[in-house]
Amino acid sequence: METTLRSYESKTHASLSSSRRNRQRRARRSSSKRRDQLVKNNNKKKMTNNEEEDELLEKKIWVLKMILPGGESIDGIDELFQETAHYILDLQSQIQAMKILSSFLQGMDKEKRKFGG
Repeated sequence: METTLRSYESKTHASLSSSRRNRQRRARRSSSKRRDQLVKNNNKKKMTNNEEEDELLEKKIWVLKMILPGGESIDGIDELFQETAHYILDLQSQIQAMKILSSFLQGMDKEKRKFGG
């Protein structure tokens, strides 16, 4: 009876050890699968982020074309940027001209007040 009990205990212990090893293997496989899945999901997110960045860039280019006079007819990005640079310079020149004109008119207004007009 005692030998059977010991035999049973050793089998049970071996079974428990085997069961524990199996659980550990499954856990490793499972965590490996989860890690692989996370890597795949991150790659998908990166692709999604790249696609989102591309869409955002296309939208910004479209907006720039709408702002720039005649921009709808410009095809290349290089040409679009050159035209944008020229347009910015033209706007800066117009602002400078308006400042000069405004300053001149303010000076005339002061002269009128000085002479009672």
